[in-house]
Amino acid sequence: MNYDMRNDSFLKKFIRFIVALLAFLAVVVPILFRTGVDETSNRLIKLDDGWTVAHNDRIYENVRVDELKLPLVSQGDVVQMSCTLPENADFLGATLSATCHNSAVEILVDEKMIYSYGMDLYARKQFLGSGTHQVTLPNDFFGKQLVIRIYVGERAAFSTLATPVIGTPEDITKHTIGANRAQLAVSLFLIVFGLMLGIITLVMLPTQWWFFRLFAIAMFSILVGCWTMCCSNLMQFFVDSIVAKGWFEYMCVYVLPLPFLAYYYETITDKENPGFIRILYYTMFIGQIVLIGAALALQLTDTLHFPRLLPIAHVMMSVDIILIIVFVIRNSITKPRENLMHILSMGLIDLFVVFELLHYNLNKYLFGMPNGSYNSTICYGAMLVVFALMVDCCSDIGNTILRQAKESVFEQMAYTDELTGLRNRRYFDQEIQKVAKAGGMFGVVSMDMNHLKYMNDTYGHDMGDEALIQFSRILEQVFSEDAILCRIGGDEFNVLINNANDFSFEAKHELLMKKLNQWNAKSQSILLSTAVGYATRADVDKEEDEWEVCRVADSRMYECKRAQKQIDFPLK
Repeated sequence: MNYDMRNDSFLKKFIRFIVALLAFLAVVVPILFRTGVDETSNRLIKLDDGWTVAHNDRIYENVRVDELKLPLVSQGDVVQMSCTLPENADFLGATLSATCHNSAVEILVDEKMIYSYGMDLYARKQFLGSGTHQVTLPNDFFGKQLVIRIYVGERAAFSTLATPVIGTPEDITKHTIGANRAQLAVSLFLIVFGLMLGIITLVMLPTQWWFFRLFAIAMFSILVGCWTMCCSNLMQFFVDSIVAKGWFEYMCVYVLPLPFLAYYYETITDKENPGFIRILYYTMFIGQIVLIGAALALQLTDTLHFPRLLPIAHVMMSVDIILIIVFVIRNSITKPRENLMHILSMGLIDLFVVFELLHYNLNKYLFGMPNGSYNSTICYGAMLVVFALMVDCCSDIGNTILRQAKESVFEQMAYTDELTGLRNRRYFDQEIQKVAKAGGMFGVVSMDMNHLKYMNDTYGHDMGDEALIQFSRILEQVFSEDAILCRIGGDEFNVLINNANDFSFEAKHELLMKKLNQWNAKSQSILLSTAVGYATRADVDKEEDEWEVCRVADSRMYECKRAQKQIDFPLK
C-alpha cells in the first residue's frame, strides 16, 4: 500500500474548510432569513372560529378549526367547511391560504366556484399530494359565505384541519417564512452544506475510497433538509406543483435510511464482526432498496400511493436504528476508545428519530396534528448528527492515514535495500512469483558489478558502498519504470521485466554500456563495469519454474564475465 504524505496536508485543509463552512452557514443563514413574523401576523385575518364542518353525515356547528378533531378521515370521505367571511378588511386583492393533505379541493364564495384543485386526479384515484392552496378572492368577498370542500384521496389522511388565512400574497409569504424561519435556516444549512460536501467528495472519491463516508453524510444532510422544507410547506416556494412536492417529500423519507446505512458499510461488513450482524445489515440495505423500488412501481401504476407504504418505511427505519445501535454498543465494548463519536452520533440519531416517529404517529392516529400540519423537528437533530458524523469520519480518516503511513514505512523497511534504495531480494522473489503465476512472457536481467571485493579489501567499504550507489543510479537511468530493479545482495543486481515481448535486451545493454562509459570518463576515482546476462520464460521448458529463468540469466551473466578479455581497473 503506497502512502502519499501530502494526504496529511490535504486532510488538515479539508477539515478547516468544513469547520469554516459550518460556522459561516450557522451564523449567516439565520440572519439572512430572519423576518418580521409578528408584524405580518397582525395584518393577516385568521379564519379560526365560526365554522360549520360536515364530515360525511356528521355536522359540527360553530367550532374553532384549530380545536376540532375529526375521526381519522379516509379515502372517499368528503369534508366540507363553511363560514361567513369578515364584513370588512383594510386591503384589496386579498388571497385565501388553505392547507390540505392528500385531497382534492373546491373553494366556493356564495356558491360560486372560485378555485378547484385535483378533481380529475381524484376521479382517477391518482396521487394528490399535500400542500397550501393560495386562492385570489373576489374584491367583494366581505360578508359572503365561504365553502371549502375537501375530497380525501388516501386512507388515514388526517384528523385535524388547518386554519385558513386571508391576506396579501406578500404578507402570507412573509408569515409562512417567518413562522418557520428556524426550520428554513437549518434546512438551507443542511442542503447547502450537503451540496458543497457532496460535490467535493464526488470529485475526490476516485482518489480515496474513504470519501464515500463523507458523501453519505452529504446525502443524509440534503435529504433531511429537503424533507423538513416539505413538511413546513416551504418547498412550495421552490416547487410550484403540489403533486411534485409530494413526490419529493415521500422520496426523501424512503431514501433517507440509505446514506445512513451506507455510512457504516465498511465498518459493519468488516470480517471481524459476527456473521449475523453482517447478514442483517445486507438484508436491511437490500430491503430498503426493494422498498424504494416497490413504492415507485406502485405509485406509478396507481396501485398504492406513497402514504400507504409509510408505516412500512417507519418500521424499517426503526430496525435500521436498532441494528446500528447493537453494532455500536458491541464495538464500544471491544474498542471503547475508538468509538466515542460513534456513540454520540448514534445517541443523537436514536433520540431524534425515535422522538420523530413517536411524535408523528401519535399525532396522526391519536392526538391529531396541530393546526392540521406536521411540524418536524428532526432537522435540528440532523444538524447535530451531521456534525458528530463529520468529527467521527475525520477522526477515522486521520487514523486511516496514520495506519497507511506506518504500513508504508514498514513496507519500505521490508522490501527496500537500505544502501542503494532499490528493491531487495525479498521483493524480487515475491514479484517474480506473481508474474509467473499470471502466465505472461517475463524476463530477467542478471548483473554482477565488477571489482567490488577488490575495492572493499583494498580501499575500505566506504569506497565499495559508493561504487554500489553510483552503479544503482545508472541502472535507474537505463531501465524504465515498468521494470523492477533489485539488489539481490553484495555486487549482484537483477531486473525483472514484466513484458519481455516489448523489451529489447540489446538496446538496453548498449545504453547501459554507454552510461557506464560516460561515468568513467568524468569520474575522478571510481571506474564501473559489469557483466550482464538475460533470459526469458521462452528460454526454459514449460514444466520449469520461474527460478530456472533466473538460473539461465545467471549462467549467461557468468559466461559474459568469463568472455570479457579485459576488465577495467576499478580505480584511477
